[in-house]
Amino acid sequence: MNDDTRDADATAEVDAVFGVLADAHRRYALYYLRDRDCATLDELATVLAGWLGTREDQGNVVTPADLEREQVSLRHVHLPRLVDAGFVRYDADSGEVTLESLPELAEKVLDRSLDQRRDASKRADRSAFDRGVG
Repeated sequence: MNDDTRDADATAEVDAVFGVLADAHRRYALYYLRDRDCATLDELATVLAGWLGTREDQGNVVTPADLEREQVSLRHVHLPRLVDAGFVRYDADSGEVTLESLPELAEKVLDRSLDQRRDASKRADRSAFDRGVG
């Protein structure tokens, strides 16, 4: 394999990883699965609806409609992208979603993204406390 082919392969891998991880639903699904290895579609939808629904306002309450939207979105958009990338396996009959081995680049991006998300959450908590809300 020559250098041009290696460079093209590396560029394609980077593009594929960032394409999959560009969406918060897929990142959050992978955060959850990295801690548990597998989950049902319903469990994953419930967790994501909660995390994503309260991301901007921790006082938001997730409704049944939010949960249903998340299930449909996972089933028809996000899980197929994760499956195509080889990041997860999804058994539509059982509803089980299983984490596959992630590329090192995906692991690093997810780690950094999660660290930033946690830092932002801590800053929001401190700000609410400083305003006398918390």
